[in-house]
Amino acid sequence: MANQGVNTAEPKPGILAIIFGAGAIGLGVLCNLKANGVEDILVSDVVPNRLQAVEQLGGIPVNAKDANVFDVALERFGSITDIYGVERADVDLYFDAAGGPGDCTEFATGAKRGAKLVALALSGNTVILDPEAPPAA
Repeated sequence: MANQGVNTAEPKPGILAIIFGAGAIGLGVLCNLKANGVEDILVSDVVPNRLQAVEQLGGIPVNAKDANVFDVALERFGSITDIYGVERADVDLYFDAAGGPGDCTEFATGAKRGAKLVALALSGNTVILDPEAPPAA
C-alpha cells in the first residue's frame, strides 16, 4: 500500500513532503520516498517509539502533541503566499497514513496550491470540506 501510494504521487528528488502517521504505512511511505530521492520529509505522530523510528529512517519527526506539523513545515521549509495573502508551507506532497479525522481538512485548509494529498488510511470518520470557508491564516 505504501509503495503504491508513493508511486501514485510521482515524487522527484528535491520535493518536500509531510506524512501524517508513523505506523506501518507511514514508515513504508517514508522509506519509499527516501528510495525515490526525497530527503526532506516531516512525519507527524504522537507515539514516541514511532517518532524514534522516523528519525532512525532519516525522516524529521514531529510530535503532534507538542507542535502543529504545518507550523514546523513553515519554519523548516519556508512558505509561499497564496492569492489571499496567506502564507502556506512550501510542501509538495502530503500522505495521510493515519486516517485521522482532521488530516484531510488540514490539508485542504493549509496546503499550497498544486500540492498533492495521497490518502492511504481511511477511517470511518466523515470529512467535510467547506468550499465557502475562508483560507486558514
